[in-house]
Amino acid sequence: MNSFTDYINSISKVSVDKNPHQRDAELAESIINDSNEDIIVCKAESIDEPWPLIVYVNHAFEKETGYSAEEVIGKTPRILQGPKTDKATLKKIHDALNKWQPIREEVLNYKKNGEEFWVSLTIFPIANKDGWFTHWVSIQRNITESKRIEFELYSAQSKLLAANTELAFQKNGEKEKRAEELIVANKELNFQNGEKEKRAEELIVANKELSKIQHDLLIAKSEAEKANQAKSKFLAAASHDLRQPLTALSLYVDVLTKQNNGDDSELGKKIQDCVSSLSELLDNLLNVSKLDAGAVVATETTFRLSDTLRSLVNIHGAEAAHKGISLHVRCANLITHTDQTILQRILGNLIANAIRYTEKGGILIGCRHHNGKQWIEVWDSGVGFPSNMAQHIFEEFTQLGDNSRRVGSGLGLAIVGKSAKLLGLELRVHSRPGRGSMFAIEIPHGDAALIETSTEPEAVYDKWMIALVDDNSMVLDATSFALTAMGHNVIVGESELDLLKNIGYQEPDILISDYRLADNKTGLDLILKARRVLGEDLPAILITGDTEPKLIKLFAKHKIKVCYKPLKIDVLNNLISEVMLKS
Repeated sequence: MNSFTDYINSISKVSVDKNPHQRDAELAESIINDSNEDIIVCKAESIDEPWPLIVYVNHAFEKETGYSAEEVIGKTPRILQGPKTDKATLKKIHDALNKWQPIREEVLNYKKNGEEFWVSLTIFPIANKDGWFTHWVSIQRNITESKRIEFELYSAQSKLLAANTELAFQKNGEKEKRAEELIVANKELNFQNGEKEKRAEELIVANKELSKIQHDLLIAKSEAEKANQAKSKFLAAASHDLRQPLTALSLYVDVLTKQNNGDDSELGKKIQDCVSSLSELLDNLLNVSKLDAGAVVATETTFRLSDTLRSLVNIHGAEAAHKGISLHVRCANLITHTDQTILQRILGNLIANAIRYTEKGGILIGCRHHNGKQWIEVWDSGVGFPSNMAQHIFEEFTQLGDNSRRVGSGLGLAIVGKSAKLLGLELRVHSRPGRGSMFAIEIPHGDAALIETSTEPEAVYDKWMIALVDDNSMVLDATSFALTAMGHNVIVGESELDLLKNIGYQEPDILISDYRLADNKTGLDLILKARRVLGEDLPAILITGDTEPKLIKLFAKHKIKVCYKPLKIDVLNNLISEVMLKS
């Protein structure tokens, strides 16, 4: 996206309302986009070809050069250079950037149509809060007119010099005539010099104004970055604190349900609905954070869509039937090549969204060819929304409809948009208020010969000796209670020392720990220390409610499975079986 705010607001929003720092960032973007000066932002990578790469240009750049932002983003600014661009000047710029020094030079550039134009450019680096240079910013001002005047002055002076030489060889009469011509030429030259001085003064004033704007932009950018960092930390901490009691509640409800053999009271069902709603909200927050962190990696395989759609109908069919609406699939046996898990999550969110906003009629999942591509379309007869809102429907915390605030988290379609972008797939939307909606996602073609038969073994649900650590006694008791009810032997501890005291000489089959422990210690530290003593292949699981992107990458680096709060005992037990099976 060609938006300067995208570099400032890089973390998911937590509110529809805009805070002052976000307004400052949007003001900064407006100033830059409306500036008459060309602005280019490049990544602070190697300055040798083919780098550095352009990541942003403003509207003035597009208007000046004839290039659109889409044509230049991802390319080097060298596309503006041509046969007459001075190599010595380019070397001076190269040497300055190589030393991370700002520089100001005059360069002859070329527009998209080949037209030459002169610019006075100022290039300076921008550093992050840690002092690392992350981007180069180039501000270019068109000085073609100034160069033209300079050339005319040079030509006039050359003519004057030639005339003076000629005057020395002319007769007296011719000298007088030529002298008059020279006087006129001198007057014209003085006038042009005056115009040049006037223009120079105007340029000095403009440069001062531009410097002030640059200073204000840097301040606004710095404040916005601080606000985003604080927002990210708040989201992670709030998610962790909310998941603690919810985890305990979820585990107790799961055990109570199993003890009642599924025959829940009306009150029990309502408790389960509340837990599920809160769990969905926090899970969606986590998924958005993982996508924004770049921690989700697509693994493409070739598979039949019929298997995926059959699984989705089994998952969502009961909910549709409970509301009294139909759920049908009309799809040929299409074969695709993409990430099956992420595609299933996308389609699951679209189907769940359709069921949520449909009170009568039904849902139809269909496959079709459109514009040379394969598509899966999800049609519903729900409330719909105005066509002018389609561009906002994939934004975080966006909900439409009269009862939108009573259902859902406002993150499902945001996850759809981010996941589709990760897979490089196109989305289409069509909706009419009161008539229903259609959401479609592109399905890449796949080769049936590449479909692999799954040989993954089934999970084995054995009983294990589990070492369990959590500094929250409420969650520790609930988790231990649920695991014991599943038949496991559980040794608990609120800290490393507490666990060692309780474990004695027993050697656990698997270590499960909450990530955040008392005294600024972490479950990751505990697991790594335990592996040094009990063996590097000790199976381990971390339990956390944190959604901070750095943590997600850190867990993956150490190849530790993660179970996110609020816990469901079946999910945790399946993960234990998966880890133990692989070990």
